[in-house]
Amino acid sequence: MDTLRLIGGVVVAYLGFVLVLGTFSLISDAVPAIISFVTANATHPLVLLNLGLAAATALIVALAWRKR
Repeated sequence: MDTLRLIGGVVVAYLGFVLVLGTFSLISDAVPAIISFVTANATHPLVLLNLGLAAATALIVALAWRKR
């Protein structure tokens, strides 16, 4: 049973390592594309509306926490 746990642990560790490396490579490739997309669409009315809704939600949550 201990050998099986050791093999399972090694497999899980390897898969976690591959996941971390894949995540870093995807993020490093995607960041410039995301930044250029955000800067190109920053003044679009729907983007501004969503930012306003997010800010209003954050304000409501902050006020609700303050009253506790």
